[in-house]
Amino acid sequence: MTKSYSVTRLDNGLRIATKNMPDMKSAALGVWFGCGSRYETRKMNGISHFIEHLVFKGTKKRSGNEICETIEGLGGEINASTSEESTVYFVKIIQEKLPLAVDILLDMVINPVFKKEFLEKQREIVFEEIHMYEDTPPSHVEDLFNHLIWKGNTLGASILGSIESMTRISRKDITEYKGKMYTSNNCVVAAAGDIDHKAFVKLVRKHTRYLKPGKKPQFRKVRAKWSKPGLLIEKRNTEQVHVLLGVPALHWTHPSRFALKLISTILGENMSSRLFKSVREEKGYAYSIHTDIDRFLDTGSFYVGAGIVTEKIIPALKLVLAELGRLRKTKVPKRELERAKEFIRGNLIMGSEQTTSLMHWLGESLRMADRINEIDYTINALINVSAEEIRNLARSLFKDGRLNLALIGDIKDSSSIEKVLRFA
Repeated sequence: MTKSYSVTRLDNGLRIATKNMPDMKSAALGVWFGCGSRYETRKMNGISHFIEHLVFKGTKKRSGNEICETIEGLGGEINASTSEESTVYFVKIIQEKLPLAVDILLDMVINPVFKKEFLEKQREIVFEEIHMYEDTPPSHVEDLFNHLIWKGNTLGASILGSIESMTRISRKDITEYKGKMYTSNNCVVAAAGDIDHKAFVKLVRKHTRYLKPGKKPQFRKVRAKWSKPGLLIEKRNTEQVHVLLGVPALHWTHPSRFALKLISTILGENMSSRLFKSVREEKGYAYSIHTDIDRFLDTGSFYVGAGIVTEKIIPALKLVLAELGRLRKTKVPKRELERAKEFIRGNLIMGSEQTTSLMHWLGESLRMADRINEIDYTINALINVSAEEIRNLARSLFKDGRLNLALIGDIKDSSSIEKVLRFA
């Protein structure tokens, strides 16, 4: 099979991927670094995300205003995000301005000037971001769940950091950490659009010629053993109980990841899913309920998130656990399985028509797995998953001792919740 994308590794270790989409008039560009909260010490928690903020404040060549005004003045978009294992900076712009976007984005991430006045202003902004998340229970419950399930590993640390850790991070800390993490062999550049790969590689090489390789960053792998259910409750006077219930699951390249994606789709990724129909439509216990998967280099998680009527928290949890347990006992009916496969297939095909989605597909795949699978490969792998594989995976994942539940709400009796944490 001829590859529909191109990949080049420069002599300094930097990896470049492109997807040629000749009919596109826009292009998407992303720059990834293997840099996130799980690489941080407790003392420096939040520094990866802090740097993400600071690089937008300018370089020796451009001010922060020039960076944003130039991109947005052309109708483009520029943004960034930090996760547990990656920091990514990305731009979407009209095709003819892609060389300018490459210049700006790479200048921004390689040559930032960490002026003291910007550092203090951004520190205050991050403080407000931390407060905002803590004041938003659907977001904050995710931090509680991660802290619970990863049992002291840095994978469970907040991406934003804490007020205490952010207060102590100095300009020297920032400069040293960036120098260690923002290296050529820890970087991926990806783009999708009407792109000539050789010309793009030449352009990237030009703007990264001073980026040097470094020692590969390391993190402490998850070694936790799950032998009994975990429960973490933050009592608040809220109208709903905000819930995240899940189990440790599969790493990024695990061969059963396709079966797990089908489990998530069947249970809670759309309005045809089992949890949406049973918990929301039939019982009215929740307005929002969904499932999701996190996959990391060495581990992962599967979880159910919901906002549940306070008085219905016990029957709602029982119903969620019953639906998860049903996957262990009974094979998914053929028609339901085919519908889930078609849902994922359709989403993949529609995403493949968008430059931004494909750019992220390329960059994340190369960053996390050091290879890129064709979308057709993923579709075929999903199509070949059997109902028996799904049941076997559910049996290995959905066990009482692996359950972890984080709650935020007006909980009067935690003991009653502890008693619920088991599969029927």
